[in-house]
Amino acid sequence: VLGQSLWNGKCLLCGVCTGTLAKRILDHIKYRFPAFYNTLQYIIVDISPGLKNQQREILKDYHNHATAYLMAELFEKHDREKFELIAFSFGPDRSDEMRERSVAAFDRFLDVRSHSDREVALLSRELEIDIAVDLKGFTQNSRVGIFAFRAAPIQVNYLGYPGTMGADYIDYLIADATLIPEKYREYYTEKIVSLPDSYQVNDAKRCIAESSPTRTECGLPEKGFVFCCFNNNYKITPATLDGWMRILKRVEGSVLWLLGDNQKAADNLRQGAVQRGVERERLIFVERMPLAEHLARHQRADLFLDTYPCNAHTTASDALWAGLPVLTLCGESFAARVAASLLNAIQLPELITSTQEEYETLAIELASNPQKLTAIRQKLERNRLTTPLFDTKLFTRHIESAYTAMYERYQEDLPPEHIVVLSSANDGKESLINHIDSPEAGSDQGVAAIVDKATSFRSDHATLFEQAVTILELNQTQAKFQQAFQFHQSGQLAQAQQLYDEILQLQPRHFDSLHLSGVVASQTKNFHKAVELIGKAIEICPGNAVFHSNYGNTLKGLKQHEAAVSSYDLAIALKPDFAEAWNNRGNALYELKQYNRFHKRKAARLLTGCFSNPANFRQQTDCVISSYERQFRPCGFSVCLRRWNSTQSVFLYHNPSPKSCYQQYLFL
Repeated sequence: VLGQSLWNGKCLLCGVCTGTLAKRILDHIKYRFPAFYNTLQYIIVDISPGLKNQQREILKDYHNHATAYLMAELFEKHDREKFELIAFSFGPDRSDEMRERSVAAFDRFLDVRSHSDREVALLSRELEIDIAVDLKGFTQNSRVGIFAFRAAPIQVNYLGYPGTMGADYIDYLIADATLIPEKYREYYTEKIVSLPDSYQVNDAKRCIAESSPTRTECGLPEKGFVFCCFNNNYKITPATLDGWMRILKRVEGSVLWLLGDNQKAADNLRQGAVQRGVERERLIFVERMPLAEHLARHQRADLFLDTYPCNAHTTASDALWAGLPVLTLCGESFAARVAASLLNAIQLPELITSTQEEYETLAIELASNPQKLTAIRQKLERNRLTTPLFDTKLFTRHIESAYTAMYERYQEDLPPEHIVVLSSANDGKESLINHIDSPEAGSDQGVAAIVDKATSFRSDHATLFEQAVTILELNQTQAKFQQAFQFHQSGQLAQAQQLYDEILQLQPRHFDSLHLSGVVASQTKNFHKAVELIGKAIEICPGNAVFHSNYGNTLKGLKQHEAAVSSYDLAIALKPDFAEAWNNRGNALYELKQYNRFHKRKAARLLTGCFSNPANFRQQTDCVISSYERQFRPCGFSVCLRRWNSTQSVFLYHNPSPKSCYQQYLFL
């Protein structure tokens, strides 16, 4: 944060940059704005990596709660050689099983109920947390203010809140390809982390009571088909109740078994049933009970009917774990696709419907065809322990790969970007690819997978998961490219270059190998060769922003700064939110000492006359702030308007983007 009085009169350099860069910024302020510098009191928070590869922070109340039931085993299975887990708990201090288990699972367990949001964020920074994971989101008793204060350089929305936070201080949302298909990403402010199988973690240690209650003990009739839904009553909309009552009327003698949240809700639902022509006695309500006993009573139900548009979440995985099939209606929003995600992960897609009519028809068919329902129950029993949904060890490896990708992007000064974690169905080894383009068709040797760290998925016909499977099955050329890419990422440039050369011998127009060969040449200071190779890649694929940006980097290495600026301009034209290109463009202009070029294009017209006349200030401030935010927010900056010595000034402060992005704006 460049500014005063944001943190009790102190200027906090955001906790994202290193101390060295922070000192450079302060030196620049001292040189350019001496009067302002003399008023500064500042502290520097250095979030450099510690002994472990990554630290992770979880903020949540840890007790007998749905989220804790799902995550307990994940906490226990994290790789302690790579991850340090620190829990910040602001929920009730209850001495129950989940609380004790959670405390034992973390390296440190901190009770922060008495701390303010700001104090928790500062404590997180003091502990040098790398990744902060919000497990509450906008739910009851949440504390999103902790994240608004930027508790860590990487902040993640996971599990507790089924949707986007709509906040620029949350960098990533953990989901899967069923929950958030590529075409829906534009509706989320976070970058999407797409896990294989399902986003939902599960605890395979959940116990089911050995003794199952009888139908009579559950208040159910001895005969008749039992539909059930143990979701919270507030998820039952009038449209959902309409559909359920039509199903009951078509299935003679059937009943609907529901959770009794409160008597008023039960009375209203029974009254709604009567209004729809169904006897009130056919709606049966049960009270909450301990988890093991609750799971056991699922055995008395025949089919779980999901709600829409807010699906079952933990209640769906409870039912599947207990061996009860779940029928769902899949919609378009996150909350309306959760049960479909779970059913895909346990390989029961036949229970996913896409229309209300299909949902009701299938419910009636399963209730009327015992053989079909029995076959589904048997398949569920086979899949329960052999498919990914309840494989916590596999899930832990996947989510750790995602955290590692986030952390590596941050360490490389790259902004958050969509991440896909791929899992091999053959050996369980996960492969991480940040971006995957559709294969290029028409090659004699088959299609080539093009792995590009700054372009988006482009496919009209396949889901992200289908793309992942396709890529894993590609030919020898693709496998060789993957190996070369891994060598390149690990810094083994000679081995990477050898494989790129072999690929280019087979496919001279393999533009990704041309591009990355040029990057290797640039990294080894052979800039002339780099210009030639990346130039060829651009000739074949002129619409790739990363190619133009790296071409600019090579020109900058040759001290051809003006030509480099032109390349960065092309990259930015193709990808306006390309923070790295903006950063490099600023550096090139700085070398040319042409500071006003950036001013003129992005800011000078906005500033002219706005602050020189106090009468104009109030009228034009909103316009200026809005314009600044439009220009700078894609690169991770926000605008801070503060008052010093009765004068008005606008300063930029850095939110979630990488530390080096400060450099591009120093000349402002």
